Amino acid sequence: MTSQDDGRNSFVRGMTIGAIIGAIVAGSSLWSRRRNRRQPPRLEGAADAEVARDVSPPAPTETVEQR
Repeated sequence: MTSQDDGRNSFVRGMTIGAIIGAIVAGSSLWSRRRNRRQPPRLEGAADAEVARDVSPPAPTETVEQR
């Protein structure tokens, strides 16, 4: 094996690793776009309604008898 063969092997190995990493990044991007398209759009007040639903009502500070 000559030093030229080592250089070619190193080049091919680097290109292969780069192609695999590029495919992973591209696939991840496509998967994210597909997942975002499938989710229904949120209404503007939906976040406020969810927060209001999660908060328990405050305890009453005065009763009818105290007035």
